[in-house]
Amino acid sequence: MKKAIEQLKLGAVIAYPTETYWGLGADVYNKTAVGKIFDLKKRDASKAISVLVRDIDMAKDLAEISKNVEDLMYVLWPGPVTFVLPKKDTVPEGIHRNTGFVGLRNSSHPWCQSLFNDYQGPITTTSINISGDRPVTLASELKGFSKDIYVVSNNESPNGNAQSSSDSEFENNSLGSTVIKVSGGTVKILRAGDVSAEIINQATSSCQLKNI
Repeated sequence: MKKAIEQLKLGAVIAYPTETYWGLGADVYNKTAVGKIFDLKKRDASKAISVLVRDIDMAKDLAEISKNVEDLMYVLWPGPVTFVLPKKDTVPEGIHRNTGFVGLRNSSHPWCQSLFNDYQGPITTTSINISGDRPVTLASELKGFSKDIYVVSNNESPNGNAQSSSDSEFENNSLGSTVIKVSGGTVKILRAGDVSAEIINQATSSCQLKNI
């Protein structure tokens, strides 16, 4: 963890496990570091990139969050749900890409939870892959990227279980985080993921928000 934090502060890109896929992390306020992620993924420059936050308080620093949305976050976080919310001016252009929104995630993975014990700022969270390709789910699949990024662990699976150096038998059936867009009191599922639409809809209704 200490080494990973040092790398983040130096402007490097790190590879870290989440409960879904391995993620690429960089200081969201370091324009050069964020640019490296777009280069690594060959990502369309017009697309926004999501942000990993410590908790709801950190999320409030980056997005407009009503009381009802905050209640929904308490229900669904930490976990594999990304909230796409109206951004605040504190979000760098390199993150929101002129969309007017920012994607926020609070991962339940032990490594992600531990990071914020010592690291005080948000970092990027996006799957490790060339855009359009299958996301990396195993440490052994990082070989093609490892020369360009700092890998926080070579024996950690996305679900938090330690794996041997040969992890070929481990199967991660994750669908990725469920992405929901919340604006004007309505909630729309943008991408299906590990949290089902039924759970999202139930939680939304309980927090007096409208599903569309």
